[in-house]
Amino acid sequence: MGYVALLTGISVFILAWLLFETVLRRKLTIAERVRDLTGERVSLPQASRPKSRGLLRLREAGQPQLQQQNGKGTEARHMPFALGRKNAARRAKQASFKANVEVWLRRADMKLSARDFITRWLAVVGTVTILSLLTPLAYVGVLIVPMSFVVTAIYLRLRMQRRLHQFNDGLYDMLVLVSNALRAGHSFVQAMHLIVEESVGAMHEEFERAEAEMQVGVLLEDALNRAAERVGSEDFDLIVTAISIQRQIGGNLAEVLDRIASTIAERVKLKREIKALTSQGRLSAAIFMGLPAGVAVLLYIINPSYMSVLFQTSLGLLLVVVAVLGQIVGYFFIRRIVNVQL
Repeated sequence: MGYVALLTGISVFILAWLLFETVLRRKLTIAERVRDLTGERVSLPQASRPKSRGLLRLREAGQPQLQQQNGKGTEARHMPFALGRKNAARRAKQASFKANVEVWLRRADMKLSARDFITRWLAVVGTVTILSLLTPLAYVGVLIVPMSFVVTAIYLRLRMQRRLHQFNDGLYDMLVLVSNALRAGHSFVQAMHLIVEESVGAMHEEFERAEAEMQVGVLLEDALNRAAERVGSEDFDLIVTAISIQRQIGGNLAEVLDRIASTIAERVKLKREIKALTSQGRLSAAIFMGLPAGVAVLLYIINPSYMSVLFQTSLGLLLVVVAVLGQIVGYFFIRRIVNVQL
């Protein structure tokens, strides 16, 4: 009973922590909001920064006196720098992982920061794992963590692909709109404002954010490059590169955008032809995923006692988990084969 009470208490604590992080978490400060738009760290003025007394004493005493007092010479001088390099490397790895998670979440159109997403994921997976340990089939909880990784990756990938397709579908219309606006005498910034007003979905969100970044002092090229990084579209990268080159060396941007629009139209046509030719393979992947589940449901309806062995024994549940993982891996292999990259 003590073991059960301990696990239950841990689960309640995790759920309470998740509730606190979700509902009662503090609001973002103004500096964090500006940093989210500009991508730059907003620091306090030098006069308003709190100064450490220890640092002031070291500055007053000077480095030579510090070396004489310690009596360690070169070692005392280089030890803080060695520790600083280790801490900097560790912080760089953490920042790189956090930045990657932020990019994945933005491309998946999830309004969460990396900290919030990781916190909620750990809370949910930890709670489910602990609760599974309270059941007679406690060892099944060990499989929850790898399965949660797979399910989360699939979910994020599907959201990223859906948003990317939505964005790419509107690129041709966006280029035509910008080209016509430039020919009518508008500037590119005014053309961007027209995109925000006329477009919907992912296109509207990205250009609206780029316009907001420009309003707080970000350069046009930097705002477009950040939008391209958030979207992850190769076609949009080509457009941003063409705009950056034109702004540096000059030229007829409307004509360049027309050529890119014709190229994108040809690529869309080719993608549709490839999609038609690979439709049989994608149908095979859907049948591969749905047929085992359908047969299992049918057998359970016809003969429940025959299928109940899989769900009432430890070995049966283990086989079900392994079968599901095998189905997922096979589905990815088939999708990899029929997914032709241009």
